[in-house]
Amino acid sequence: MTNKLSTAWTEAVESGLVDLAAQSRPLWTVREEKDIGDNEMMELLRIRESLNAQFDRAFTAEMIGKKWMEIRLLFDLKYAMNGYSMEDRGHHIRRDGSLKDDLTESWKLFTKLEFLIDPNAGKKKVTKK
Repeated sequence: MTNKLSTAWTEAVESGLVDLAAQSRPLWTVREEKDIGDNEMMELLRIRESLNAQFDRAFTAEMIGKKWMEIRLLFDLKYAMNGYSMEDRGHHIRRDGSLKDDLTESWKLFTKLEFLIDPNAGKKKVTKK
């Protein structure tokens, strides 16, 4: 009987990935596959070994890279939606006076990703062509 290792992502595994990526500066700027060069691939391979050993998984470097890009995209999106702030947006009141709670959702990894903050985010101007 073959003991097949899992490739499922759990909250704990994602948190472990963020912890390892926090120590890996080359990955901080990776947003797309084209951003992955030799240095970034070496970091993904190092992270693969650590994650697989720590969580008894069978991830490939490609799987870890894709998950990292997903987490990075979600961070960039939530950071922009928060007005380029790490503060929770909290409750908002509708025009009719009722409370709009849907903005209080909490993403547990958001605060752990503070190392990804671009101090110039929100100041960049979009030029029209």
